Amino acid sequence: MFKPSELPDSQTMIPMNLQSSIEKIFATGKITLRDRQVLQNALLNDSALTHEQSDRVRAIYDRVRMGFIRVVD
Repeated sequence: MFKPSELPDSQTMIPMNLQSSIEKIFATGKITLRDRQVLQNALLNDSALTHEQSDRVRAIYDRVRMGFIRVVD
């Protein structure tokens, strides 16, 4: 079990989870509920995102709207 001082903060976890989710979404052309949660959390905590990450997240949502990325559960 982690002690509170050993837990990674949200600033550290978002980029790691975000990067793996982004790569998986672009590779598979699918976005899961978990991926959507990671993206939404990242956007809500915008200060943790680089400009490039922010652009890639928005590109995913654009591709979902255009039908190039499929939403799966």
